[in-house]
Amino acid sequence: MTSIQENIQNGLQPWDDEGACDTVGIVLVSLLCIASLAVCFFGYRIYKLAFNVFAFLVGFGIEAAVGAAWISQQGVPSGVTEQIIILVCSILWGVLFLVLASNYRTKFEQLLGYFFGICLGLFITFSVLYVVERLAAHT
Repeated sequence: MTSIQENIQNGLQPWDDEGACDTVGIVLVSLLCIASLAVCFFGYRIYKLAFNVFAFLVGFGIEAAVGAAWISQQGVPSGVTEQIIILVCSILWGVLFLVLASNYRTKFEQLLGYFFGICLGLFITFSVLYVVERLAAHT
């Protein structure tokens, strides 16, 4: 009978040549652990900040895409004026999305919670029905 240590060693043997236990691997795992601890302890604060940042980026990106389509439709090489107009409008739309996201974040979280709750309820219901049908078919 083999010991637990031998089983672990045999299970990890395919990764011996990958260099996962060298200095770089240890540093990367350490950084991953520190980042994981930061998410554990400050996750909600990170989420609140990231929600607003992503809202700004979505608004900025939408307006930048519209501006890029506008420039491509002109056919004439665009000047600096058009690019500055697009940049200013993109920043304004980003700020608008940021303000709207910060004002409606709780409503968005409620709607998202309802949606995920509905999906989870449907998944559990169909899973239970599937298991019951399988059990009924075997008896």
